[in-house]
Amino acid sequence: MKKAVITKKDMYLFIIIFLLGTITTIFFLPFHTVPDTYNVLWRQQDYCTTFLQDGRIFSALFLWLGEIIKIPINVLDVMSNIIALTANCISVYIIYKNIENDDNDKFEKIILFVGAFIVVFNQFSMEHLAYFETGIMCIGKMLCVISAQKLIVQNRKIKSLMILTIAMFCYQGILNVFVITAIIFIATRTEKFKEIIKDILKILLICICVFIFVFIEIKICNWVIGSQDKRAVINSMNKENLKMIFEISISILYLTFNIGVPNLIILTITTTLIILLINKRYYPILQYLLYIIIIVGSCTILILFTGRGAISARTASAIGGIAGFSIIILAKMTKENKVNLIAIFLLTIILFTANEYAYLRNGWMLLKSNRMEKQYGNAITKQIEKYENETGNSIKKIAIYKDKSSSKTFNNYKNNTFTIQSVYTTYAKMDFLRYYLNRNVEIKEPEEKYTEYFKDRDCNEFDIKQLEFDGDTLHICTF
Repeated sequence: MKKAVITKKDMYLFIIIFLLGTITTIFFLPFHTVPDTYNVLWRQQDYCTTFLQDGRIFSALFLWLGEIIKIPINVLDVMSNIIALTANCISVYIIYKNIENDDNDKFEKIILFVGAFIVVFNQFSMEHLAYFETGIMCIGKMLCVISAQKLIVQNRKIKSLMILTIAMFCYQGILNVFVITAIIFIATRTEKFKEIIKDILKILLICICVFIFVFIEIKICNWVIGSQDKRAVINSMNKENLKMIFEISISILYLTFNIGVPNLIILTITTTLIILLINKRYYPILQYLLYIIIIVGSCTILILFTGRGAISARTASAIGGIAGFSIIILAKMTKENKVNLIAIFLLTIILFTANEYAYLRNGWMLLKSNRMEKQYGNAITKQIEKYENETGNSIKKIAIYKDKSSSKTFNNYKNNTFTIQSVYTTYAKMDFLRYYLNRNVEIKEPEEKYTEYFKDRDCNEFDIKQLEFDGDTLHICTF
């Protein structure tokens, strides 16, 4: 087999991708927190067990190695962010290099480039950049792209299966990245019905095998650590569950998870269909709709295997990638006439601009929310220290209440992964407080007298009146 040679042109291309990726994710590169981060910050080594319970062995290994080498969590987090950026850029490079060719003119190349970029850096995959283990997630995405290339472009099924299995050990919620990438490679290589069906069946077979491997891997991980797994759950394929999947599959095209531009995906699909229809591309319309159904299904079918009745942006990144996929499909029509060129190029600019806006806006809100949450945590800590110095009591328990119009976010931002206050989450509120107090405090159930006392409070920012001390207990009213 001929060995691939990386030319100066390829190096310049990757530098461009890396610079654009850096600009897009600039606010996600510094150390930042979401509620889950406080679980890692406080529990640290113990959180390896949580990763193993989910079968995410590489995330557990990353955290474990960091602890062994004594790298601070905040430094590990920044390293993870840089790894994520690099892995995502490699994914864009691989997709683009496998869909462009010498026959493409400069406009086609630009459209294909933007399409490949949006497939990877789309509105929903933004959530992959939120967490401590973001680097491992994005390495998994990169492996999904490589696996799709091996399967469709090189027809190396076993190698594709092996790579995809490793990707799932990074994070199971990115299987849909493999599906959309494979679909892109199919759509840009053939229009023959038999070949399309053959490739789709290969994708399905690979996915089934990976499902089985991951199911076994999660069971083994939980057996080793002596835990009962909650992820590897198979729901019955009854009428109610299938109906739920169908309803979610329809509604997800309209969802933004409060991080995306409203209706962008459904408008992209509609515009693409209109352009195809105007050009009388009836067979490509059927192909496009089939591809969309497969992409959506790759995100929603996982409900049968997670025991959950909903999906999140990070497990549905292929839905966000539909925007990039659509303009890749349309790119080859730009040569036919100037109307097509103008319409498709305009659509490309709109989608790219909307995508950049979503990244920069949410990234900025993340940093602002982090700043305010840090001030909030420090303010609570200061008041506790003052109380303990004055009374000699030690706070060992904390009870949390809500005021009259409590907001789950700072500055009344829309509630999403990047803006939610940690104190409002059931899984991270205590680790958030423990981290700033630097001690282990217990959660206490709210008392009726304090619930009544706080119910008419209505604050928009931190106020010491939100704190009531009673012996070894602090009662906090959130705002």
